Amino acid sequence: MRCTTLAIVALCVATVVAPVTATSTTPTAGETVTVTDVIDGDTIDVRYDNGTTDTVRMIGVDAPEVVGETNPDAFAGVPDTREGREWLRSYGETASDYATDRLEGEQVTIEPDGNEPDRDPFGRLLRYVSVDGDRFDRSLLERGLARVFESDFTMRDEFESVEHSARNADRGLWGFEPAGGRTTHGITVTTVHADAEGPGDERDNLDDEFIVFENVRTEPLDLSAWRVADAAGHVYEFPSNYTLNPGERVTLHTGEGTNTRSDRYWKQGAPIWNNGGDTIVVSNPYGGEALNTTYDGDGHRSACRSPASFDGPLDVDCDGHYEDVNGDVDRDAVDVQRLFATLDGPIVAGTPAAFDFNRDGTADIVDVQRLFTIVT
Repeated sequence: MRCTTLAIVALCVATVVAPVTATSTTPTAGETVTVTDVIDGDTIDVRYDNGTTDTVRMIGVDAPEVVGETNPDAFAGVPDTREGREWLRSYGETASDYATDRLEGEQVTIEPDGNEPDRDPFGRLLRYVSVDGDRFDRSLLERGLARVFESDFTMRDEFESVEHSARNADRGLWGFEPAGGRTTHGITVTTVHADAEGPGDERDNLDDEFIVFENVRTEPLDLSAWRVADAAGHVYEFPSNYTLNPGERVTLHTGEGTNTRSDRYWKQGAPIWNNGGDTIVVSNPYGGEALNTTYDGDGHRSACRSPASFDGPLDVDCDGHYEDVNGDVDRDAVDVQRLFATLDGPIVAGTPAAFDFNRDGTADIVDVQRLFTIVT
């Protein structure tokens, strides 16, 4: 992690140099070491087989600061505001947690780069880091937990390509949205069927207990490693390379079955969703909530709103449309006036499908008229 201001140089030096007790000899390529501590997302303490220790700064990646000032100017699309700095800080902590979960206590392979010095100005070894055959530094970029550090390292072109893909997908820290702005999550619940039907006990018909999700964005939604949970903490994780197209729905069944694009099976041996009401939480791979909604014993759901929307519109009935445009949990003529006033604004432009009440593929004045019919 870069130490970018004089005010924190002393702190950075104290943090990253103190653990170093190894000699200054350069390790050979592909050397195996054990991670003894994670300093932050891109810096780790390691121990060699002979007992000496050192600190490794990963080559080519820069995760947001956890200690000291964050630098929004280094991360395209994140404003240099309090909100932007807090956003980066949160992802610095996420990157650190990810590194801790993946690396701490593990044996990893560290490799130098001929285009890079052996150590950085703070005395840390500059190395690529791999665990179980996978480049950990590259995975930070894939998950949107770091940016490419600007130097002449050998793998720069590959790393920049990975970062570019993460940015295009609004992944991780690249998905910054201001309070009151549009949501980038775009997933909603259209149907809850908690009371399985069929002969015999409910446990014998678990494939009929299900929830239906829909992508209400106008672009594909990558659900790889996204998680669905109930109030009791049962968790289902979507598989890798699973994407919902705009307007596409997927049914998550509690019981056994053959997985297809439109139907996924949790393969549980007992009911998950309480007949009398429960909470549905959908989280992205980085722990951020994309959806948090409840339903009652009749399957009626509370207002569906992505946390990223803050004071924005609400999907009161969880049908994928924001009928409550002004976000006051009521659907009335004020929402019609609000939609008319903001029709050309960023909120509607960000998620037009959510305001396409007549389902003709666009959000326009006809949808204002349709909303008037709905609320009156």
